[in-house]
Amino acid sequence: LLYARLRSAADAEWQAWLNERDLIPQCHIPGAVDGAELKPDGFVRYRLGRYVFNAFLELDTGSEPAGRLQRKLDTYWDFKDSGRYTAAFRQQGFRVVIVTLS
Repeated sequence: LLYARLRSAADAEWQAWLNERDLIPQCHIPGAVDGAELKPDGFVRYRLGRYVFNAFLELDTGSEPAGRLQRKLDTYWDFKDSGRYTAAFRQQGFRVVIVTLS
């Protein structure tokens, strides 16, 4: 849906899509925060107007307890604060988009 909306907007551009396999060398952190590994399901970068947006995608099928999801989000925070995100993606900030079934 996001891709289709960006394609139809005159002031938007889809810039990058990385899947889980593409992301492993850049940001896989096993068990960084209390056993919650950083292993994103996807990453997207797009421009809307003059702003560039970066987002990691997490697919939640309901199999993870809420506490584990919070630890995973804490791991994303550590990834950003450590400078590893900026080094790997040459960007300053990102969002985490969680797609869930419930």
